[in-house]
Amino acid sequence: MAWLLVLCLAGACWAQPDVNRLMRRWYVVKYTKEARDYESSGEVRMVDRRGFVRSRKWVRRRILLWRSSPTFDYKDLIAFTYPEFARGLSLLVWTYKDPRREQDLWLWLPSLRKVRKISQPENDDTFVGSDFTYEELNTRRFESETYRLLRQGPFEGYRCRYDGGLYYRGEPCFVVEARPRRTPWYYTHRVVWLSQRMPGANVFERYYDQRGRNFKVLFRRFVGPPALKYLSQVLLENATLTERHHTEVIMPAKAIRYDQGLSERLFSLRALMRTKW
Repeated sequence: MAWLLVLCLAGACWAQPDVNRLMRRWYVVKYTKEARDYESSGEVRMVDRRGFVRSRKWVRRRILLWRSSPTFDYKDLIAFTYPEFARGLSLLVWTYKDPRREQDLWLWLPSLRKVRKISQPENDDTFVGSDFTYEELNTRRFESETYRLLRQGPFEGYRCRYDGGLYYRGEPCFVVEARPRRTPWYYTHRVVWLSQRMPGANVFERYYDQRGRNFKVLFRRFVGPPALKYLSQVLLENATLTERHHTEVIMPAKAIRYDQGLSERLFSLRALMRTKW
């Protein structure tokens, strides 16, 4: 009987999913690393506690270089196209294969005709007044955190502020605790719900502060084949609970394109300053 108990315990251990593999898969999905390149456009809606909405429109482009470059993992560009006073405001990020090498980030301020280099500690700053930080949008990598599988089970569902829909109720998920390697940081840990049905889909997150308060939640809606070539984010909602405001990012599936043959020249400082949005 002792040997049977040992085998059962061993089997239980073997049945546990590899949490690092689960989270690596999420970063493949987040940064569309199965594609050669990616382009999307959409709207950002910043909603304050009174319900007042500030709207921005944007274009995002990414080129995946990890297959061909000995140095770069990917290069990413976000640029605003509306309203007129924000037109051309852009963020360019170069991410390197070496996880010990910090990313390079530049913010183009067209009204000042100035490029501002962003240092890594500023990654916890909010991006152009939204509920997203630079890290949440573009600079967090798999190596930025450590991970622990908490449990498996159904997600309770999320009631979306943007359209009132109840999403992913009962979705079978892996629930993972992620702790930042950088300390102190703007969160002590976050709890992540990863869909088991859609590998790599991070449908929901809760962020916790130094006092143990859940101060922020982040929801994502995904669309995959056959509507899109790869599993893709089409709606994000980032809500700061302590301040009672939130940001909605809407990316219609028809505005998402892959494998267009984008040139790496589009992701340079010269192109950043010359491109007319």
